[in-house]
Amino acid sequence: MVEAPVVVELARATKQKKPKIPKDDLATSMVRAYMANERLLNDDLYEHLVADGSLPRGAVDSKAPVGKAGVGYSLAKRRVRWWQQELRARGIIERIPSERGAWRLAERNKDDMTKAPPKVVMIGFSTELGVAMWGACRDVFSPTAQYAVCITSPPYPLANPRKYDNVSQHEWVDWVCHQLEPIVKGLLPGGSIAVNLSNTPV
Repeated sequence: MVEAPVVVELARATKQKKPKIPKDDLATSMVRAYMANERLLNDDLYEHLVADGSLPRGAVDSKAPVGKAGVGYSLAKRRVRWWQQELRARGIIERIPSERGAWRLAERNKDDMTKAPPKVVMIGFSTELGVAMWGACRDVFSPTAQYAVCITSPPYPLANPRKYDNVSQHEWVDWVCHQLEPIVKGLLPGGSIAVNLSNTPV
């Protein structure tokens, strides 16, 4: 089943707490780095992650004893390499053949859409006005949260599906209602939901 892209502006009510966004989302920072570069050696990736604050300065070269033998390893580098393997398994990045320690965004992800795995949510970016997240909408939005405005343009029920896929015309209304259910439950009094139904205003 496809998931509707939903953009929500979080309400700034005085009693509502500002959502806490992790500042050490290493996987998200790594994906950003690969998206901004055709290829990245691991040493260049480490520098990028230090520069954007994803890794503490000095952590890359700092070593700690690991295992029974107590051999010194950089825990920061081990964490980055773990995420590399995880992103590779999900088809997001790939090794560059014949280049040791070089990675790039997977070729298929430059043109094709990558479906969000269940229960996986990544932060694209954040500002004082809100947060952009990548993931299935029902994994992102909780019915226990509160929302002031929801603006969404879900996939149309096209006869020929696009790369992001879509449901059939007969399923579309029930499908959209199902995706919006958490937002409706958490909508503040006076809140609004705007759904783009077509390219023609209705």
